[in-house]
Amino acid sequence: MALLMADQSRDFYLRYPNVPQAARAHDAEYNLLEIVVNSGDMRLLSRLTALDKQKLADPLLTEDDRFALKAHIIERNANLHEAEGVPVVMAHLESGSRELLKEFPDNPHAWQFLVTVADQEQDPKKSRLLAREILTSNAAEPSKEFARRILGRLDHLGKPIPFQGVALDGRPINLSKMKGKIVMFHFWETDCGYCVEELADIKDIYEKFHSQGLEIISISFDHDKDRLAQSLEQSPMPWPQYFAGTDWNVIHGRDFDIQGIPTVWLVDRRGNLCDLNARENLTSKVEQLLKEP
Repeated sequence: MALLMADQSRDFYLRYPNVPQAARAHDAEYNLLEIVVNSGDMRLLSRLTALDKQKLADPLLTEDDRFALKAHIIERNANLHEAEGVPVVMAHLESGSRELLKEFPDNPHAWQFLVTVADQEQDPKKSRLLAREILTSNAAEPSKEFARRILGRLDHLGKPIPFQGVALDGRPINLSKMKGKIVMFHFWETDCGYCVEELADIKDIYEKFHSQGLEIISISFDHDKDRLAQSLEQSPMPWPQYFAGTDWNVIHGRDFDIQGIPTVWLVDRRGNLCDLNARENLTSKVEQLLKEP
């Protein structure tokens, strides 16, 4: 239907190029084609790319409008590779960001995508380099603050992380007493669609590797404790579920600094944090850690 409406919009402005509504028809065609392409129909990508070029060539575009449009195109094109995995998306986002920085070197918001890349980067060394690059740049202060937080989280790698509490079912949780085990920290909430979709995979990994030494601690950011309990009654988890509640920022939030969910961390047998972005290739990462002494 979006494609049909895009074609109708194009037919309208080609037939009536000089009426005031022609501009709205141009915008409608563009937005509708984005819906088609984002839904996975890549046959229309070349047509959408042609419209990108037309919009960018508009002499009436202000510098800010051109920047916003270019940034939008970079983000969209990177997300088209979502099925190939987060590292591929981030590679395209970084490449596009570098182009944006060359074209708009004085715009402090041109660093915004590199912040995302630094946050999602699988290699901690590269993540640190990107975060430090942002801090020494002309990036806007919110981007620099995010970069500082990334470096703060990275500083926890290779070190024990303090965590203890009481699970929703009354079980005590003390990470310091779980040395010798591989521990997965699973951050989620019931209102997060991606989180719920991934639960089946998390359960499969637990069933496959628990007997070999894998433990999971789920940390829920739900706002309603009773609703979480009801959800767990309908879909039980055999591992402890910690309800973060309103005291999360006071007790653990500063150290953990979770920026989005779902998020998965991994702790090795020595009790040291070893992965801050473990969702990608999670099964193989758990397998590798279990093989280590």
